[in-house]
Amino acid sequence: MGVLVFAVIAVNVMAAQQSGSASRENRTVRSDSTPAAQAEVATRPADNNLPVRRVVLYKSGVGFFEHQGQIQGNQTVSVDFTNGQLDDVLQSLTLLDLNGGRIAGVDYNSEAPLSQRLGTLDLPLGEKTDIAQFYGALRGVRLQIKGSSGAITGRLLSMERKTRVSGGTTLEVDLATVVSDSGEVRTVEITPAVSVQVAERDVSQKIGQYLSLLSSAREQELRRLNVATLGTGNRQLYLSDTPDARVNEAFSWAELSIDQMRFKLGAETGLAAGWAASGELARPGFGWFFGRDTLWSLFAIDSYGDFALAREALEFLIARQRSDGKMMHEFSQTSNEVDWAAMPYFYASADSTPLFIIAIADYVRRSADLEFLRENWASVMRAY
Repeated sequence: MGVLVFAVIAVNVMAAQQSGSASRENRTVRSDSTPAAQAEVATRPADNNLPVRRVVLYKSGVGFFEHQGQIQGNQTVSVDFTNGQLDDVLQSLTLLDLNGGRIAGVDYNSEAPLSQRLGTLDLPLGEKTDIAQFYGALRGVRLQIKGSSGAITGRLLSMERKTRVSGGTTLEVDLATVVSDSGEVRTVEITPAVSVQVAERDVSQKIGQYLSLLSSAREQELRRLNVATLGTGNRQLYLSDTPDARVNEAFSWAELSIDQMRFKLGAETGLAAGWAASGELARPGFGWFFGRDTLWSLFAIDSYGDFALAREALEFLIARQRSDGKMMHEFSQTSNEVDWAAMPYFYASADSTPLFIIAIADYVRRSADLEFLRENWASVMRAY
């Protein structure tokens, strides 16, 4: 059994080292994603390539959906839901960027009126925009205009529509006036043979956002969840959610229950086992730190991505590991009042030590926290 568990740790460490980056589970936008990283993610377009691969239904009537698909490099993936579905998804969403990637952020389109959403763009365009209004919104923007006579680059000064009479026929023509960096003023007739390109990336992105908002307005019942990922090479992206409100509520209460077990002992953070009474007494006999109970709880904590708590709980146990490698069973919150090491309870557990190795493997596999593993490798070896 020990050899198998040890092999699991070694394999996962090698895989994480080869990836070169940490995988993360996220439900909200990560605060540590840099603007440069966010811009890099934006360079790859969103792609609806996360189909439902499995639907699990239980006799009780609850169930969940699993989406999985392949991604490459820094990529944004979109999944469409209805309004009702998205509300449930946001309560139970689990995301995994496997094979060394990480989730950079999650967002979704708003339910606000289109006019209100358009107002958030620094681009004076309305819901119904004609070509004259469009060019009017681009005044001052750098453009590249290409025609049969060559290319002109400069900032748009004005766009005018004038009437021209040619061969007895009255025509309306659009004339663009641009000012080059050297100060040269040029006027170009915009015909079907002339192409106009926005030469400023941020303005081009805002135009793309504007068009996306117009498109989303035609699908009012459709909500698009966008998942931005960071990584290298081909990877698998996994998304799991349940549309059952009862499951979502139970899951939230389970998270709160675990959080209630979080306690400080000086500068350390550990997990108590629970608040049940001890025998016939009213005293909560499990309201102190238990090793094996903490280790079992860590599998749940890792699964919903609270890696900070998982790391603190593991560090709490490692600090109390016996010199021969055995992990603690229980530790009182008032241990400083007695000689706790002389008590028979400190290491009275048969499975806390192998559980520690398995829990370390699970934490490293899910968080890719190789630094933590390197710092505590001696502790792992003692337990092994």
